[in-house]
Amino acid sequence: MRFVNFLFSGAFMGILLAVFAISIGYATFIENDFDAATAKMLVYNARWFEVLMFLMVANFSGMIFTRQLYKKSKINILLIHVSLVIIVVGAAITRYIGFEGQMHIRQGQTTNRYQSADTYFTIHAEGNGQEEHLSKRVWLSPKKKQLLNHEIELGNTGYNLTVDNYLPNATQVLLPDLNGVPMISLVSAAGGTRNDTYLAYGESTILNDIGISFGDTTNVGYVHFILKGNELFIRIPEAAASPSDSLLAINAFNPIGKMQVISLATMRMVVVDFAAKALLTWVPVQDENQTGDRIAQMHVNNQHIYLKWNEWSKTEINGVTFSAKLGNQTWELPFSLRLNEFQLERYPGSMSPSSFASEITLIDQEKSIEKPYRIFMNNILSYQGYRFYQSSYDTDELGTILSVNHDYWGTMVTYAGYFLLFATLILSLFVKKNRFRRVSQQISETHELRKKMLVMSLGFLFIFAGSNSVQAQDKNHIEPEHAASFGRLLVQSKDGRIIPVNTIANQVLVKVYKKSSFEGLSAEQVFLGMLTNPEHWQHKEMVKVADPALQSLLSVKGQYARYIDFFDTNGQYKLKAQVDEAYAKKPALRNMFDKELIYVDERLNVCYLAFSGSYLKFYPIAGHPDQLWISPMDMEQRTSPEQMKAGMTLLNGYFQALRTGAESGNFTAAEQALQSMKDYQAREGAAILPSDFRVKIEILYNNLNIFKKLFPVFMMLGIVLFGLMFIQIFQPKYKLNLPVRLSIGLLIIAFILQTAGLIMRWIIAEHAPWSNGYESMIYISWATMLAGFLFVRKSPIILSVTALLCGVTLLTAHMSWLNPEITNLVPVLKSYWLTIHVATITASYGFIGLGSLTGFLNLCIMIFRSEKNKERVNLVLKELTLIIELSLSVGLILLIIGNFLGGIWANESWGRYWGWDPKETWSLVTIIVFTFILHMRLIPGLRNTFSFNFLAMFGFSSVLMTYFGVNYYLSGLHSYASGDPVPVPDFVYYALGIMLLISGLAAYNDYKIKDQSPMMDEAEVVD
Repeated sequence: MRFVNFLFSGAFMGILLAVFAISIGYATFIENDFDAATAKMLVYNARWFEVLMFLMVANFSGMIFTRQLYKKSKINILLIHVSLVIIVVGAAITRYIGFEGQMHIRQGQTTNRYQSADTYFTIHAEGNGQEEHLSKRVWLSPKKKQLLNHEIELGNTGYNLTVDNYLPNATQVLLPDLNGVPMISLVSAAGGTRNDTYLAYGESTILNDIGISFGDTTNVGYVHFILKGNELFIRIPEAAASPSDSLLAINAFNPIGKMQVISLATMRMVVVDFAAKALLTWVPVQDENQTGDRIAQMHVNNQHIYLKWNEWSKTEINGVTFSAKLGNQTWELPFSLRLNEFQLERYPGSMSPSSFASEITLIDQEKSIEKPYRIFMNNILSYQGYRFYQSSYDTDELGTILSVNHDYWGTMVTYAGYFLLFATLILSLFVKKNRFRRVSQQISETHELRKKMLVMSLGFLFIFAGSNSVQAQDKNHIEPEHAASFGRLLVQSKDGRIIPVNTIANQVLVKVYKKSSFEGLSAEQVFLGMLTNPEHWQHKEMVKVADPALQSLLSVKGQYARYIDFFDTNGQYKLKAQVDEAYAKKPALRNMFDKELIYVDERLNVCYLAFSGSYLKFYPIAGHPDQLWISPMDMEQRTSPEQMKAGMTLLNGYFQALRTGAESGNFTAAEQALQSMKDYQAREGAAILPSDFRVKIEILYNNLNIFKKLFPVFMMLGIVLFGLMFIQIFQPKYKLNLPVRLSIGLLIIAFILQTAGLIMRWIIAEHAPWSNGYESMIYISWATMLAGFLFVRKSPIILSVTALLCGVTLLTAHMSWLNPEITNLVPVLKSYWLTIHVATITASYGFIGLGSLTGFLNLCIMIFRSEKNKERVNLVLKELTLIIELSLSVGLILLIIGNFLGGIWANESWGRYWGWDPKETWSLVTIIVFTFILHMRLIPGLRNTFSFNFLAMFGFSSVLMTYFGVNYYLSGLHSYASGDPVPVPDFVYYALGIMLLISGLAAYNDYKIKDQSPMMDEAEVVD
């Protein structure tokens, strides 16, 4: 009975959740270090993992009775448990019954065959009048020594079949062996095709119509190789000889060495290796940039044979022929698909795909059906339980690759669990008699009780100061009004988006100078000056160089260098050797000087592109199929002489008028010339021109630079408000109502501006502003502030925490490794699911961040708690702890809904609602972490304020891993990483040290006070 009680207890639930979270989190690192198959073999598809899932289902089901969740007052908790059980059951159906694969169809081809997604070992044994066939799914992993062990019997003889020694990237070599035979390794090339050939003594082959033999000199007309001792000789017949090769005597044996090129009539050949006694074997490829073959070794009794991926291999033992293959299985559909046409659309003037689709005809002869369909990203074909998704395409754009999925019941059961869970979680926020409502009520009661103990008075003074910039005038000065007009000229970005020059000008100046204005000049003025008078601007100190050592190398004083400072008197780049050395290092091994060197080199390249006019892609090529716009640098190569003349006439006319205007101060002619350029764009590029409203919004967005200007505002107000509230907690005699209200008022104004910035970015990009790293960061900061305003009535100190977190998040968004540019979407993101899934899941980070940072605040408060103030401070701790629980509850609900909505999106896009991708896995880890934290009240020994706040604070690390760790350090669908991961920033270690120090001091003081009440009453434990 005690075992049963433990099996269905909250403590066992905590253990299961912890083991589950650690297991799947560790599996993502296995996948990153090896591959997805190894992670599935060791964790996701392992038998022990199935047992763990079964125990979790048993625990969830059993707690329905041990916690009496069938009572009417707990119906919402009952439904949550039931929905989780349904989701796991649906996943089990998918795992054991569903299957998936890929179908490749060339244009005009009709097929009903597709390849399985999983790997199978297939063997056919035939002999002695009997046959035996075996097909078994296997998980290929270099970590697993034995992939298969099977016994078969033919003609009263038993055969042991084993498959082992899997090499995911292997190459063949000659391995010297005393038990071996003479062997030779050749590489031949003809018509751009390479052939690797291995010949044992006495063997021969035909390569590009020329016979090659080793050791057998009887074949007339063949090229013969023979061994004499340890030397290799070659004899080339006259018919096979190349007229250009005079080094080797015809029809005579010539000594030949390794890697010596042999020119023959139809090909060139090289002897890679030869040995008097050797075995032909497979070894792992040593060069990580070289692609080899996937190989496994099969043993039939004592005889072995290498299996090459998706190729049949044969061996014969005692008259029995064994044919074996390792790879995908070919399956057949009960109907066929014909590819009528594959269509690929690109963004204007870009090679980036905007969308791709397959025009398909479904043919079901049994039902006399022949019906056309269009399959593209997020638009599937569903028929007879099969679902077809647009996955990829052939490089020549004449073939399509479709994902095939057959999992009707698994998907339906899982979806039912999802929607029951969604509905229950949302309704739980509004049910009157539940934990969420009771916590909210306790916060109000605690807040009222604390207000009675406080005395409010005193005021606070804010002093604002400003400074005026001085505009620098010179003979190259372009008046701001005309520069602003030039900023409204449209150009085409590298990814095909049509943008105002204002956007390019701001990006260039911020990248090079790290500021949005230069000596009082606007970004448009600077950019226009760099275009029209590059020699003048190359002498301006505007390239940011922060590193003193780099300043010394360039012989410059201060943090800014001139463009010409980077070149010596011969025009040679001074930093070439250092830059090459820095780029050659792995990112993790680059020091601060290397990083600054790379940043400065990038700034210099941006300067060059600005000076050369490469950014000024203002000229739409009339009638171009891809709506290409070009810069002056491209006109000669990309246009006809007539088009080039017209384009240069427009540009030269404008520049001439501009120079005249700069000298005279009258820019009327320049305005007219500029208008001619705009009129040409309106005429020839009308199909892709953005609206005037969108252009104005983009220019306003650029000029305001809202998010960058707001992060110090949020941080300053957060610190001020935090200080005021801290004073109220420990020095209640001071009355601080006025400064608190003023701070909150300023935060409201900043939040309104932040909201306006998001709306403007949405209008400009024409999609929800959370499609990349930078956008999701600014959205998380917005959601964080929203969470603060939702809870401010519960406790004003919460707003100080959210303001600080919001400011830090915006600051992080503007670090150099996040790109703030507005870009086009890849095809899979062109879906309403982007708005729903990403908005929900990233909004959850704001509420979770609020709860975690408040946990840090509580630990700080604990340090200053004493015997004198503990009664008042305990009320503050209880109030804030309850707010943490409320905030984490909302965040967890949003995270669960967002995560499973992502599964639905994945199913609609790729045919798999859950694939253990590292991003979705770590999102699930985060769900489990905060589920555990919110259920700590059910675990004896963890029902106290310190434990709850401590884990709430450190629990946010799972969010950071989900957001940053997966994106930049692990591989997967959501990963931004390429090549070696960037090193972990130093501030992460400092932050961890501070958190541990604060936790240690809080724990010590908490132990010393010995008067800490549990974070809830015992009566609430069952809720």
